[in-house]
Amino acid sequence: MLSLCFLASNAQDYVYIPPTGTVYVGDKSAVGIFGNFINDGNLSMPKDAKVYFLGKIFKNSTSAKLTDATTVRNSKFAGNVVFQQPNPTYGDLGQQILEGGYTDNALTGPAFSSITIDNPNGVWLTSDVNVLDAVNFQQGHVYLNKYVAALGDSNSFGGVNGFNQNRFFVTGTGVTGGSLKISSLASCCIVTYPIGPTNRLYTPLQMRNTGGKNDFYVRAFNNVYSNATSGTILTDTTLKVTWDIHTAKPGTTEVEVLVQNDKDVETATFSSYRDKSYISIFRNNQWEQMGSFALPQTPGTITSSAAIYTAIMHFRKITIGNQPMYITKRARPIAQKYALSNAFSPNGDGINDRWTLPFLESFPACRVQLFDRNGGIVFTSQGYSNPWNGTRNGQAAPVGTYYYVIDLRNGEKPLTGYVVLLR
Repeated sequence: MLSLCFLASNAQDYVYIPPTGTVYVGDKSAVGIFGNFINDGNLSMPKDAKVYFLGKIFKNSTSAKLTDATTVRNSKFAGNVVFQQPNPTYGDLGQQILEGGYTDNALTGPAFSSITIDNPNGVWLTSDVNVLDAVNFQQGHVYLNKYVAALGDSNSFGGVNGFNQNRFFVTGTGVTGGSLKISSLASCCIVTYPIGPTNRLYTPLQMRNTGGKNDFYVRAFNNVYSNATSGTILTDTTLKVTWDIHTAKPGTTEVEVLVQNDKDVETATFSSYRDKSYISIFRNNQWEQMGSFALPQTPGTITSSAAIYTAIMHFRKITIGNQPMYITKRARPIAQKYALSNAFSPNGDGINDRWTLPFLESFPACRVQLFDRNGGIVFTSQGYSNPWNGTRNGQAAPVGTYYYVIDLRNGEKPLTGYVVLLR
């Protein structure tokens, strides 16, 4: 292995390529960079060459090049940069930092041909990065932060290899953050987005473009909000994750998506009825709630290694317009499947003191009414943020049977039945 480095007493030593400089890597050569790397010039690699980066910081300037054995072309036919730890000289440097020098909004800056992630602590982006051919995972994650990892260019799309639930792109937990972009996806092409909001939550999406050629961005973030990116957090029939899909070019396009989740992002109610779940789209300012729907779902297999047997995939055709498309999964709202407790005991022991109906969090416009045996109204509310505590006009209601009418305000017939108050 040829080493391009300054071997001295600390890991702050670096390799530097000046603006007018070019470093050529020989055909089928393996080059090791043990310190930090700053590229203001050109790192030129033939297709079969590998550069093993074992330093902490890999930085390209916006005018840098990563060419294919020339001084001109950033192409998908150059060599592979391997981000690897531990460092044989300085020990384990932990998470590595990649400043790609690319700006996705302007489509300017250097482009890697391919990179390999072989660091159990992962690689942390401090700018957008462009990879023309492939990102290859061996161990660790790519942490996008607020940046874009763009695969491919205007000529062809790039791909991802070696991904699974332990190695993927981490997009961030908030409603804004990093995205994985696949460029130039033509009609009928299928690509996989191995993503998750944290390094422990793997929520991949597979897409088939059935419309015109376009660039597609996908990210996932924690929670499902009543207004997609704001409002209250829905905690019942939904998952705890939302996917954001949008395109670079204006207009509408049709896609087919497979979306996978493991049980660790499911609420208890969703898990109970996951066999009646589906992909829900946020449109017309609300999340869909379907009374009847074909439910194509299979065990989770969006991985390049062993299947995840606790995961599940859902399929749906989607039309993406000029605005981001937000999707999640919901359990199918069938009235007889709602978890309605028929007894509670408001005696102050801290156990079952309220008549809790968690699924109503998904129906903020609902109306709940409770009646005594004579038809008198005991309790009424719009929404159900404050469950009934067994009182009537501020006084403890007598032990007995009470009758409810719950209008979900979703076009379904109101739910009716009884609940027994015990003490």
